[in-house]
Amino acid sequence: MVAQRAIHPSSKLSLCENWIRNEVLIPGVDDLQVQHLYRAMDFLFEHLQGLEINLYNQLVDLLSLDVSVIFYDTTSLYFEIEEEVKDKEETPGLRKFGYSKDHRSDLPQVIVGVAINRDGYPIRHWVFPGNTPDVTTVVRVVKDLGALRPRQFVFVGDRGMVSQANIDFLESRRLKYILAVKGRSDPLASEAVSKKGRFIKVKGSLGEGENPSGRGEEDALHPLL
Repeated sequence: MVAQRAIHPSSKLSLCENWIRNEVLIPGVDDLQVQHLYRAMDFLFEHLQGLEINLYNQLVDLLSLDVSVIFYDTTSLYFEIEEEVKDKEETPGLRKFGYSKDHRSDLPQVIVGVAINRDGYPIRHWVFPGNTPDVTTVVRVVKDLGALRPRQFVFVGDRGMVSQANIDFLESRRLKYILAVKGRSDPLASEAVSKKGRFIKVKGSLGEGENPSGRGEEDALHPLL
């Protein structure tokens, strides 16, 4: 399944009926059926936490991964469905209607969170119900990252992760963190700027007058550390 998704992505049914029959040579899969793929996914999901921790430990040793800084963000993935959903509150499982970053609020979705290190290597991932606000995921994510037992790390998140409760939680665990907030409108930004020695004011959103995002200074992202 992994090879097929990387080389010629299509459905699991197409994998069984076409890809392994006509496109590639894989010994020992003549009797493979689509039910075997679903069972394999069920098995992997059942052991997901242990597998991710084991893979993380192997990657840290093999690649000497630097996990002193961990970046966390989410995205929404929607489902194309033919039938019309009459009651959006009754969608099954993880598929829920919520704020869509793809501007498809008419379709059910899931929220996928990913943590990476400064070199872009994935550390861990999460799948949340589609109606989950980003700000409510931080506590679980930080706890799960702590279960990997890195020595110490700086947690980095965008302004969708900011709440006083999350800040209190991070500080209660004595974690260093960087959270983005609006430069003018957010009271947390005013608090950060008011503390001498902890904040360096720069021109624009990045410093040295550079502002490739095209946003005005009112949307500048300032760190809280």
